[in-house]
Amino acid sequence: MKKILFTSIAITSIYASSSVLAENLASDLVGEWHYTEANCTDHFTFTDNHFSSNSNKETIEGNIVIHPLADNSITQLQVDREVTFDSLGPDCAGTDKNDTGRKDTRYIKFNSDKTNYMVCIDQQGKKCWGPIEKG
Repeated sequence: MKKILFTSIAITSIYASSSVLAENLASDLVGEWHYTEANCTDHFTFTDNHFSSNSNKETIEGNIVIHPLADNSITQLQVDREVTFDSLGPDCAGTDKNDTGRKDTRYIKFNSDKTNYMVCIDQQGKKCWGPIEKG
């Protein structure tokens, strides 16, 4: 009986600490970030369930769901996005298409001190761009 109780407590403790770690990783994305390339800067803002992006003359906004990934994953977060607003101006790449209604999934790979991250299109972290800098 004692062995079963000890095992149950140990499993509960591991789950609780993994849950806290996952929650902390998701909160690490919250805030303001930027990325500069070819003299044009993209600005990104994340809250718990919303994002906005300003790139050249384009502003997009939308909803996000952040999913922490397993500890052994190369990327730490899966971010599912749905664009709900697009100002239709050209972005830093010169694209001015309407992204309203677009859904996508991005994977986040933080550096060790979480001051920047790479955006990846695959969970394995092989097709990425960045770094996106905090602040």
